[in-house]
Amino acid sequence: MLKRNLLVFYFAAIVVLFFIFSFSAVGIFFEDYGWHDQQRILQVLFIIGCVIGVFFIRAKKFSFFYFSTISIFFSCGLISIFLSDFIWWSVKEWAVFLGLVFVVYTSSFVFESEEKVFYVFLLAGFIALCLALKFLIFYMSAIVSGIGDFSAEVLQPGFDNPRFLGQFQLVAIPASMYLVSYFWDSHQRILMLTFLVVLIVHWLLSIVLGGRGVWLALFLSNVAFSFFSSFRKYIFIQFFSLFVSAILFWFLFRFIPSLVGFNSFIFSGARTGLSSRELLWDRALDMFLESPWFGIGPMQFSAVYNSVAAHPHQIFLQIAAEWGGVALLMFVLTVFWGARDCIFFLKKRRAVNSDFVVVFILLNLFLLAQLDGVFVMPYVQTWFALFVGVILGRSSYGNGPQRQGLLACYFPVFLILILSSILFFDVPRLVEMENFYLHTTGGVWAPRFWFQGWIGL
Repeated sequence: MLKRNLLVFYFAAIVVLFFIFSFSAVGIFFEDYGWHDQQRILQVLFIIGCVIGVFFIRAKKFSFFYFSTISIFFSCGLISIFLSDFIWWSVKEWAVFLGLVFVVYTSSFVFESEEKVFYVFLLAGFIALCLALKFLIFYMSAIVSGIGDFSAEVLQPGFDNPRFLGQFQLVAIPASMYLVSYFWDSHQRILMLTFLVVLIVHWLLSIVLGGRGVWLALFLSNVAFSFFSSFRKYIFIQFFSLFVSAILFWFLFRFIPSLVGFNSFIFSGARTGLSSRELLWDRALDMFLESPWFGIGPMQFSAVYNSVAAHPHQIFLQIAAEWGGVALLMFVLTVFWGARDCIFFLKKRRAVNSDFVVVFILLNLFLLAQLDGVFVMPYVQTWFALFVGVILGRSSYGNGPQRQGLLACYFPVFLILILSSILFFDVPRLVEMENFYLHTTGGVWAPRFWFQGWIGL
């Protein structure tokens, strides 16, 4: 009875922690911190909660293959840490990545039923609703106040950079599309129309932000999922909402501004070039060639200043440069085997609509990670890990016979100490460090672990 009560309490605590973390894109909880730093703080808190759960829950275990590749990956990371110039920063990145594995593990227990997955989508849809409302409020304020500023940086809510909002849209758009279909099938027309409007507004916002990577990821994912007949209705919902949003875009950002005499600067999605990503990729490749086996250390790309960004904007190059070739091989094997297992699971008759949408979200984010920093930004990082846990809990491919004693007994304590030290030592002086950087270097913000992403400056 006591154990059952502990599980109920833990389940409630994890749900509350993730609920609070999710709303870190809606409102500022910490007055002195920006969106990115707030999301990192709450991510660390949520990860600590997930790590604690390993002591008394019986979630699905990783298979021997996954357990082996993940163990080798993080072992290589440990070696790489001691080869790095800024060891403490490497330890923090390593700890967060390992903590996300525990998020996967715990989420496979907490969100394993179809009903619980629906509530995850409902939460994502509600966050999308709040962001859509804020966007519309900002737009109306620009007209009513007479300021007439329709720039994407002003209109985008909840994130320090329009690209970070674009990353979350790869969760928000599929979640909203699923809810439209779900409420249509359950004859709840008001809720269906509500989330249809949310979906249309997010497509509109995507056009405003001009995120070519987001569009490419959605296009390729829809092409891949068009081979599943049960998913085609979702493709239709997306194309319908995209068509309506294109009309709204012309009306709100072309017709009305010209009518009232305002100018609107919108990122052009038709622009060519890689936005200097090729410079980041060349630098990451050079770092990999410099230390091909174990890399230069987690997060150490951020220790060498450049004028573009503090991370390579490409997940494979990031791991190759910072973690090394052996870790990259383990990552590739894990991704390949995971994709294979997802395809096998979706082909089974017991896979339901929500399972297809979860895998669709994972594919979206992974595709965007080839052009953007999906795996270094705390908000989408955590959503990705949670959905990996959901699909692990829904499928049977995560089961394994081994006890995994090292994972379940020793690493959690070590990990909790590292993550707690971030909260106790880094966070209290974070504002002072960022102000010092801004005043002494005059540099621009380059988010990585914190909003000021450069280390060693």
